[in-house]
Amino acid sequence: MKTFVFSDIHGCFDELTSLIRQLPLQPERDRMVFMGDYIDRGPDSRRVIEQMMAWQQQYPHWVFLTGNHEDMMLDALHNGGRFYDAYYNYPNLWLAAGGKATCRSYLSANEQPREVTLELARDVIPETHRAWCASLPRYFEDDQYIYVHGGIKPGRTPGETDPYDLIWLRDEFLHSSYDWGKKVVHGHTPTLSREPEVYANRICIDTALCYAPGNKLTTVELPAERFYSQPWLDASRGDFSAI
Repeated sequence: MKTFVFSDIHGCFDELTSLIRQLPLQPERDRMVFMGDYIDRGPDSRRVIEQMMAWQQQYPHWVFLTGNHEDMMLDALHNGGRFYDAYYNYPNLWLAAGGKATCRSYLSANEQPREVTLELARDVIPETHRAWCASLPRYFEDDQYIYVHGGIKPGRTPGETDPYDLIWLRDEFLHSSYDWGKKVVHGHTPTLSREPEVYANRICIDTALCYAPGNKLTTVELPAERFYSQPWLDASRGDFSAI
């Protein structure tokens, strides 16, 4: 069985489906692991979520994890952004971090507002999609790898790591040489090289799809550690000025 791992799709449905068509994937036999950040920045968050929900029903052996952008959205829609806005001292953090594009993806071309607000987002993003995002686990393990969106605290197992850190952790994890007993596969922090990077203890597959033209979406095939990528198809669509 092969495992194909994705992260940080960020509403880029066309790039996702184009990349999947390149893979030597046998969906009934092989496993896909999606490590979160399905939404924000790109133009088609709604289509990405709908596709993930459909695949989860069709292929129950596939794995779907959550990322920090799903968590920010849920905090904003259900708590008014009280946690993340206060933590980062940035009002309307989710909207500024690409949430406006997510909201717009739920509206037709004729329905597009001049300004996106949390009130509008609450009206147009269905509860079924919110509930699906809220149901997703924060890590997954198999015999050889640990899969997580953000990172794991050095010296701790995923289960011992704060749930916040599993989707947000950066420097402490990235600069650590700690051996978790299995190689960690993650996204969340775009590589400076804009290429996937392999280290003794981890693999980063976030190649900054939504940050600049020429960047790409990347997946890794395991255990071969073979990479496939799809360049950004249309940098004119979405909210790519988001923080």
